[in-house]
Amino acid sequence: MPSSSSMGGYLEAYLSGLPHAEQSYPDCCIKGSLVAISLRTRQLPSGAGVPDFLRRFERERWTSNEWVPIVQVNSWVAALLDHDFLGNEQAYLAWNYEINREFATSPMYRLFYKLAPPRILVRTLTLAFSQYFRGIVLDATISSGKADLVVTQPAKLYPELMQRGFAEAFRAALDSAGARGATAELVRRDERSHQVHCTWR
Repeated sequence: MPSSSSMGGYLEAYLSGLPHAEQSYPDCCIKGSLVAISLRTRQLPSGAGVPDFLRRFERERWTSNEWVPIVQVNSWVAALLDHDFLGNEQAYLAWNYEINREFATSPMYRLFYKLAPPRILVRTLTLAFSQYFRGIVLDATISSGKADLVVTQPAKLYPELMQRGFAEAFRAALDSAGARGATAELVRRDERSHQVHCTWR
């Protein structure tokens, strides 16, 4: 595990909670297209003291079809919380919303989000989740004007703040589909799953 002297509080807490630090859960991955958007909008400050694997992560040119280990991505996010957001969790959540809006309005997906009603969007996101994530599962219970989305994961892969980030991602998707008054709230969580309750008009 990297020396704690090269880590801030968020990163140290995240890696210390995993079974094998940054080597944990190598089969849990996220599609490179999502990672590339994040890296275009944020970078660790050049003078930040972070482990070498995070600098390598930032230098990598992740392609749309590559599978990127989620632990690496989450470690980078934790380092951003330490050195870029400086512990401002609301700013982090706002950024999470913004990058997911950017993804939804990209040329490849803009038409789908524009045409899909919120209920159809949620169902489609559930079906398409495995195209963007490996090693974690999304299930949804959908009814008129609301949905409960449950993400199941290995232990401590996503800490609470990043689970709240999922809620912002779901809200961004609903807003991109033209939902009125969309809300998304983390209503239940533990180390292996979390539930987001979404509403819209």
